[in-house]
Order: sequence, then structure tokens, then C-alpha cells
Amino acid sequence: MVLLISTNPVFAHKIQIAGDVAGLWHVEPNHNPQAGEETLAWVVLTRRGGKLVPFETVNCGMGVYAQPRQANDAPILTPTVIPINAEKYRGIPGAKVTFPTPGIYQLQLNCQPRGNADFTAFKLTYDVTVLAENPSVQANPIPTQEEVSAQKKGDANSGWNLFPAVMVPGILVIGGLVWLVRRFKS
Repeated sequence: MVLLISTNPVFAHKIQIAGDVAGLWHVEPNHNPQAGEETLAWVVLTRRGGKLVPFETVNCGMGVYAQPRQANDAPILTPTVIPINAEKYRGIPGAKVTFPTPGIYQLQLNCQPRGNADFTAFKLTYDVTVLAENPSVQANPIPTQEEVSAQKKGDANSGWNLFPAVMVPGILVIGGLVWLVRRFKS
């Protein structure tokens, strides 16, 4: 039980503060995008006290940089930042990104106040690891006659093949418990 709990992945949003604005980053799906597939990256911008910064009050641009990054490197991608709805948030800055290859990238959101907004310009960054593409999977492969015959032969005894693997450890565990109970009773 402990092993199962400790091996489950934990996904969390990254929060970053820049000046008087905080940003909560998220990259779909679950912060694990895949190379060659379009993904959505978004940032919830808030002011002190948790008040959302409306998209209309900020002018943002995004750059995607390969890591490791030098100070003068140009972004490899500059996706358009648009207002999106994600989770419980409405009208937050987001961008559709297609990472070209697996590896580590840095997303950089540069924002300027727009109109009467009373915050200073800011920059937020987020490092993301991009996984390799999923291999294409045939939806419903049609098995050949040889594959069907082989499956039928294997299926006839497959239940009995597992019997020793399941029963022997089970009997040992039960025997051990009985021994412990008898030992502590005496």
C-alpha cells in the first residue's frame, strides 16, 4: 500500500511572483506535453489578495526557448497569447504550443500593463520537460489466423499457469499470520 501511494505522480501548478503580480502556470496535459503534439500552456495572473488580473488589462507575449539557454538566445517559438478558459478560470492568458522535439524548454511570458492597469511590467518563466511522441497505434488491428490460433492455445491453460504464482505466496502469507497469532497467544 505504501509503495502504491509513494509511486503515484503528483501534479501541481507552479506559482511564480514577479513584482506585484503572481502567475500560476499550467501546461497540458498534466505538465507533461509531448513533442509534435499541440498543447495548451496557460497562466493565471493575480494581484495581492488573489484578485485576478483581467486579460483586457494586460498585453502579453510568449517565447519558447530550448534549454540550456544563453541570455542572448532568440526564442525558437513565439506563440500568440490569447484569452482562454481553463479549469475554473475565465479569460486568462494562454497559448497553443507545439514543441518540436523532446527535451527541456523554458516558457517566458512578458507582460505590459494596458489601459488604466496599475501594475508594473513583468516577466514570468516556466521550465517544462517535453516527452517523446506517442507511437501511432492502429485502432483495431485485425489478427491473422495464426495469431488467433496461438491465442486460443495459450488461453486454454492461462488460468492454471498463474495458479502456482498466486497460490504459493498466498499460502505462505496465511501460514505466517497463523504462526504469528499462535506465537503471541502463548
